[in-house]
Amino acid sequence: MVLQITAFREEIRASDVRPRVHLIVIEEPEVHLHPQVQSVFTKRITEFIRGDGGSVDAQVMLTTHSPHVVADSGFAPVRYFRRRGNTIRVRDLLTFKAEREKANDSESVRFLTQYLTQTRCDILFADKAILIEGQVERLLLPIMMGKCATGPAVTLLSEYVSVIEIGGAHAHLFRGLLEFLEVPTLIVTDLDSVGSDKKRCRVAEGESTSNQTLKTWLPGKADLAVLHAATAVEKTEGRIQVAYQVPERDGLACGRTFEEAFVYCNADWLLANRKALSATVVRFDHASATALREQAFDLTLDKVDFALDLMTVDGWTTPKYIADGLRWLAEQDPYERRRGSDTRVCPREEEFSARCRCWCGEDLFAGGGTAGHL
Repeated sequence: MVLQITAFREEIRASDVRPRVHLIVIEEPEVHLHPQVQSVFTKRITEFIRGDGGSVDAQVMLTTHSPHVVADSGFAPVRYFRRRGNTIRVRDLLTFKAEREKANDSESVRFLTQYLTQTRCDILFADKAILIEGQVERLLLPIMMGKCATGPAVTLLSEYVSVIEIGGAHAHLFRGLLEFLEVPTLIVTDLDSVGSDKKRCRVAEGESTSNQTLKTWLPGKADLAVLHAATAVEKTEGRIQVAYQVPERDGLACGRTFEEAFVYCNADWLLANRKALSATVVRFDHASATALREQAFDLTLDKVDFALDLMTVDGWTTPKYIADGLRWLAEQDPYERRRGSDTRVCPREEEFSARCRCWCGEDLFAGGGTAGHL
């Protein structure tokens, strides 16, 4: 690859009559590159081609499946290909950037650009996505998907699901991007009940939520009574659904966090298997499951240790709110899309794979052109 690019550069230099446009088209360079090299590839190839002061002004177009290749590119040069029925949709992320800035939402653009770069986020290559708050959910999600989202027709474990750890205060910043890409997405978040004094409290004693996603996005309500009564339809917007704590069954308390909800759901199992929980065994010395549930709100757990314990011991049940959300996500067909007026459609579907993605050189598509067939 290096020799071919070098030969191309030298041929341009030696030519007396130069074409107006010089193109270098590279298909999936990551196949031959170490991940660390992938992350600097686009920058280095541009420096190499123009390293003589700009006498060679070639435009580079790459197709890639690698988040390492895309990570440092920003939004402007990316053209995103996604199957929709019998067609392929091309989404121009330069358009997304312009739309967010026009809507006075430059904050989310800055945040997403930094986040996708620092985390090598793979959202652009995913069939579906799950936004989570922390390490516990990330460690346990593969197990929970195996428990809840399998069946004869569909399983999340056979799809490319991007799991994005985003904390409790930043999920709403992904709203514009997720809606633009139309990736089926489940947001797993906490109810975060607070009282009239705005301090954390048991759900049964609370008045509202402090969770920004629930208040400003889905369901778009702060009142706990309204959140409890929200239906699946009210928790869903387009291809996105939110999941937050609900009672496991009638008469049982509702958790405020994942750990509290897990205890309500698995109190009997925790006591029966406490000796197998090597790091958190001392936290479950209660006389009965009823006593454990009564103290669930005040229980102090090291979250990562708790998750690692649960990874090694089978038999527990996924909390209802996560199980319901995962089943919803499993039922979504990631490639049934509604047609938008601003979307370019490629009718020659057979020329693309279902997950083809395109990264294009900054100066090739900076003006917002249509990606050509490779």
